[in-house]
Formats: sequence, C-alpha cells, structure tokens
Amino acid sequence: MRDSWYDGQVVLANDSRHHVKLRYNGRLTEGLLQVKENDRIYTLNPDKVTSFSYYDSARDEQRSYISMPIFIEYHQHAKKLFMEVLHEGNSISLLRRTDVLNPKAFVSNRHKDSNKTKKYFKRESLYLLDHSLNRIYNFKSTSYAHQKYRNYSNADKKLLFGMMGHYGDDVKAYASLHKIKVNSVENISRLLDHYHRLADHPAITKNQTKE
Repeated sequence: MRDSWYDGQVVLANDSRHHVKLRYNGRLTEGLLQVKENDRIYTLNPDKVTSFSYYDSARDEQRSYISMPIFIEYHQHAKKLFMEVLHEGNSISLLRRTDVLNPKAFVSNRHKDSNKTKKYFKRESLYLLDHSLNRIYNFKSTSYAHQKYRNYSNADKKLLFGMMGHYGDDVKAYASLHKIKVNSVENISRLLDHYHRLADHPAITKNQTKE
C-alpha cells in the first residue's frame, strides 16, 4: 500500500460524490482503495465504488479508475475490479489492470527452490470498453519483470478496428499512412483519438484528418 495520500474524488455505487484523501494499491487483484475522513480510514472494495480519481503528484498526472465486472478464471465467475482509464472516449475507452503475479507460476518444479527464481512479475492487461453495449473486451495481457520488456505487439488489432464499425477501415488506413503500430498505449490512444474525431464529427473527411 502506498504511504502517500492524495486529494481525490470517489463516486460510490449510490452515485454520491465525496472529496477525500485517498490512496490506492493496484498490485492486488481487485485493487485496494482506502479513504480518510475525519481521521478515520475506510477500505472500499469495487462493489461499493463506481469510480474514483486523483492527481498523482509523483507522476504529474490526473489518474482515473472505474469498477468493472471481469471474468476471473480462478473464481470461475465475474468479479468487479478497479480498472485505470487510460483513454476515455464517447464510444470506446481503453482500460488497464495491473497486478503482481505469483512467481511460482513462472518456475518449473525442478527449479522452484532456486534463489534465482524469487522474482515478482507484473501482469498488465488492457481492455476495450464499448460504451454503447456497456461491454468490456480483453484486448491484451502481458507479463514482465522489468519495464523495458513490456510491449503490446500482439494486441488484438482485429478487435480494435472491428469495434470502430464502418470507420475501422479509415482508421486502419490512417495507421498505415502514419506508420502507427498497435504496440504502445500512446499509439493505441492516438488511433482511438482519430476514430472519435471521425465518429463524433461525421462530416470530417479522411483528407481533413491527415496530420
């Protein structure tokens, strides 16, 4: 759990809004959100929260999270988890969930007692949220021990462009023209930006959106 408290806003499941001090630990499967009010600390699980946001001074950025039901194989049922909103659009949003994997999952039986294998791996999963259907799709999952090994080269491009409907071909052409690969959050966000410019302003032509 982070020791730092941040000024933020929490929207509860009953739609009430609270401006509070909060801290968040995203390394746990569900995500652990704690808020402080009147010198008392409360722990809120995703079932009780619709969304929360705060300014992360360490990263110099505003961060937003929503709670969404995700199917968990271990539990064999859908469970609400906190998801970070990386890109928010009227039609499609890009979400991320990061947790720490049990290192035993990466160790074979014959090496399980080796001191060299006591490493914690992060698993980062990207999701696409279709607002019209209120449905979430698993876009890409990757595991890494160090930041430099993270990439999204195997992200489901067919899913991304398919969710864009008849604008998918235009966005695909835009990606080809500008040599934009679906291999980073920045590039995926750029393609979603272009899609929403087309979808939100149908009069815009492909020539007008070339940048």
